[in-house]
Amino acid sequence: MPKRVEYACHIYDHGDGKLFGLLLLLRTKQQWTYAKKQLVAAGFIIKQNAETEGTALFNPEDAAQVRLAFKLARINPKRVMSEAQRLALAKTRFKLPRTLAPEGDYAPNTHEEPRA
Repeated sequence: MPKRVEYACHIYDHGDGKLFGLLLLLRTKQQWTYAKKQLVAAGFIIKQNAETEGTALFNPEDAAQVRLAFKLARINPKRVMSEAQRLALAKTRFKLPRTLAPEGDYAPNTHEEPRA
């Protein structure tokens, strides 16, 4: 399969306001069969069932189902930085050398000639 966005596994809003859908596009029948068994055991509703792909509906308020959906779709949740981490990062960035910052009209570290 080409590496394009439309060929990626993803989660979508099913449209009824209660359920989300999980689209899995896998390479082999065995991968889909194993994923389908995990989904059914976790309480997902299999909506479409093909040889190597399918869709399943789940409740977004059920943390176990959401965790499994993210795992099977290979979605990594975005990390949220705490205020302490943000302050530590700002402190570390402040200590970085300022050699790459332009000073006046030219940056001396790039050997540019001053503007006339």
